[in-house]
Amino acid sequence: MKKGILLITILIAATAGIRAQQQPLLSQYMLNNYYLNPACSGSGEVVSVTFLHRAQWAGYEDYLGDRASQQLQLFNVSINPDSTGHNTGFQFLRDRLGAVTSTSIQVSYAYRISISAKSTLALAFRGGVASKVISFDDYIVKHPGDPLIAEGKQSETRPDITLGFWYQHTKYYAGISAKGFVTRADYETLGIQNEKLLTATAGYYFTLTRGWMLTPSLQYVSNTDHTFFDGSLLLKNRNGFWSGISYRHQESITALLGFGMLDQKLRFSYAFDSVTSNRSVKTNASHEIMVRYCTGRLHDRKRRQRKDIDE
Repeated sequence: MKKGILLITILIAATAGIRAQQQPLLSQYMLNNYYLNPACSGSGEVVSVTFLHRAQWAGYEDYLGDRASQQLQLFNVSINPDSTGHNTGFQFLRDRLGAVTSTSIQVSYAYRISISAKSTLALAFRGGVASKVISFDDYIVKHPGDPLIAEGKQSETRPDITLGFWYQHTKYYAGISAKGFVTRADYETLGIQNEKLLTATAGYYFTLTRGWMLTPSLQYVSNTDHTFFDGSLLLKNRNGFWSGISYRHQESITALLGFGMLDQKLRFSYAFDSVTSNRSVKTNASHEIMVRYCTGRLHDRKRRQRKDIDE
């Protein structure tokens, strides 16, 4: 444990001096911890498949009057195949902001060990490739004959690696991940620095009466160019309904609503952001829609298998 704390301290200190673009953040981060931390893989259901679409500052128009709101599509799969502690995952991300389109494809591996009867610790690695494409035709150029001004589309691809820790207890959870610290190659042709991102998150489960559970959670994200703090309260019912509220420091207030069907295997969730800062240069709202399909918890499956054997 002391070695783990030391490594986390080193990762935090290593963020000093970093300047890079900020990775898109999710309003439903508390329902999508695997997005930024691969060690979260296998902490819930045996198989979890998620699709999410986010429209940041929906309706925003650029200087040409065209719709130019940031658009994010996320697809990931998390698999916990057996009780050996091995977990795998896959993630695809496409994000467009103005003339820049970012795409990443990654696979992950996590190993989970039991700390006690109520807690586990997971260490994870996620690796793949990330590419950026700039459409220079989307810019207005005052001197089109300048040979230093690029035309058309230019792209670059770089390796993309994330390391993560995840501690899961029956009453709370905490995790930290570091992205971009292993690979240092920048997008030199495009003039974009390779992002180094540190993420820390934590939450606590409060069991209420009549099948309700309240989960406050916090998230810290930093690449030193920007630092974001998110805080949320999520209220869940055992029948598959949840609602909540979240706040992102100097950015927005979010309302969340979701429900499950088919014995809660199929889940739908929606988040509405009301922008609170710099509204003169942004639109007033962002929207986020998520669809997830999950199948069984590992311990439930093994309990049924033991019951069948006993019978």
